[in-house]
Amino acid sequence: MLSWRLGGVGEREAGSLPVGLVAPLAYSVAMDIAVRPATVADARQLAELRLEWSRLAQQPSRRDVDAYTSHLADWMTGLGDRLIVRVADADGSLVGMAWMVVVERVPNFDNRRRLDGDLQSVYVTAAYRKRGVGRSLIQSMCDYADEIG
Repeated sequence: MLSWRLGGVGEREAGSLPVGLVAPLAYSVAMDIAVRPATVADARQLAELRLEWSRLAQQPSRRDVDAYTSHLADWMTGLGDRLIVRVADADGSLVGMAWMVVVERVPNFDNRRRLDGDLQSVYVTAAYRKRGVGRSLIQSMCDYADEIG
């Protein structure tokens, strides 16, 4: 079973997580924005969104951003199907993101494969807020959790 939490509030049970299940390809938010699964090729733009989201007091150097981008891509690859990332794509520019990490839970007697999804780091750039982008990112994650089980 997969259960998932939104912002640490509440929990929802879904079915078992089949290996290799592909989620819906895209959700339409507005004519110029699509919510879709992220790929490692999106790592640079995801790193830039994470940097914007973190509001650091001092901007890192380009070299530090490059190193973070590489680390993020390796981390994404390493987690494989345990990582679910959705992005809001406005004509090739990422304007939002949502991350869910899936981990195994302690098995129950009658349900030995239990999974937990932790929804985290949902962010939309200021210019695209109040247009349903965040809602669509979260909805795509909820739909995925329902779809897998």
